[in-house]
Amino acid sequence: MNLWLLSVLLLCLTVIASAQNQSPAFEVASIKPLGSFPGIEVFGSGCDGGFPQVDHNRFTVKTTPFALITWAHGFNKEGGCSFVSLGGFLSGGPDWIRSERFEVQALTPDGSATYTTSRFLNGEAPQLEVIIRNMLADRFKLSLHRETKEANGYALVVGKGGPKLTATQGESARFGLGIGRNAIQMGRSPTIWSLRTHR
Repeated sequence: MNLWLLSVLLLCLTVIASAQNQSPAFEVASIKPLGSFPGIEVFGSGCDGGFPQVDHNRFTVKTTPFALITWAHGFNKEGGCSFVSLGGFLSGGPDWIRSERFEVQALTPDGSATYTTSRFLNGEAPQLEVIIRNMLADRFKLSLHRETKEANGYALVVGKGGPKLTATQGESARFGLGIGRNAIQMGRSPTIWSLRTHR
């Protein structure tokens, strides 16, 4: 009985070790520093408005490591970098991850899942997110851990006798981005994240 348990544990450890050695990574990745940027207040600290291009096995972008971190951890479908920055969901790290921009040109290995920019931005590229996380750890020496913190907040509730809203349907339910003089709105209806600048 004890001998059988020991062999199962050894087998599990071997499988875990081999899985860690085969962690998905870009086949080729060129990362070039582009220098610092002054920041765009409406997007939040560390968010430069850089837009990734994903075409089958090719990933290219000019942005900050902060934005890469948000994409690598699945925040694309929730508003991406701005959502994380303005919401204060990422703390710590060196200052340069928010101020320095890099150009990343990379290829995923043959046989890995292929994606489009649309799928990536909708959070439908889980393998690519893992590959970006591994690149951040390997090339930028950045790693994250998750923790739960208590925070003050507001609950938005319908008042007594207030309006009864229904979710949008069809064409109007598509993803939208609207930029106005003092605001930017983005999201997939009926979930809209509204970010406003205050003067």
